[in-house]
Amino acid sequence: ADAEVVALAIASLQAAGVEKFKIALGHVGFLNGLFQETLEGRTDAQLSLKEHLLSRDYVGYREAIKTLSLAPDVERELNGVLRLRGGDEICEQARMVSQHPIAQDAIRHLCEVWDVLKAYGVSEHVVIDLTMIGDFSYYTGMTFEGYAAELGFPVCSGGRYDNLLSQFGRPAPATGFALKTNRILEVTGK
Repeated sequence: ADAEVVALAIASLQAAGVEKFKIALGHVGFLNGLFQETLEGRTDAQLSLKEHLLSRDYVGYREAIKTLSLAPDVERELNGVLRLRGGDEICEQARMVSQHPIAQDAIRHLCEVWDVLKAYGVSEHVVIDLTMIGDFSYYTGMTFEGYAAELGFPVCSGGRYDNLLSQFGRPAPATGFALKTNRILEVTGK
């Protein structure tokens, strides 16, 4: 279902006339597992690093790591996350970064999504970005954002949010996305 939602987002952007775009695909479980493994019990440090990644403040992320007084190998591991962006080669690289079960499950799932997108013939529009955590606390798994070549802001975003519907009295797993129509209009000039 996660792969189908991403494929539908790609088809929607194409139908709207967005010609050049990339979908950045991430998973909240990867960073959660990695941070639990490397920063166990340090909730404030984990939140700080997530905030830097959420705002795409990679310099601030690196600086925050320096202030944590970590072992050099842990510091290298946390800084190495910033290089986990690309195609399916990221799947194997990420498996080597963290052995935490949550991180490993996240990578397995994300790579399965990639394989389905490849089978659908749309993987050329997708990049795996393990620094992407999504800007809503309700995401529980895979997240994604679509960026048009002509615009520095997302034109679509979505992901898995299995706990959201229970807040409305109807618990059910869910995945979906939203198109940013005003931004799409800026790109297409329509």
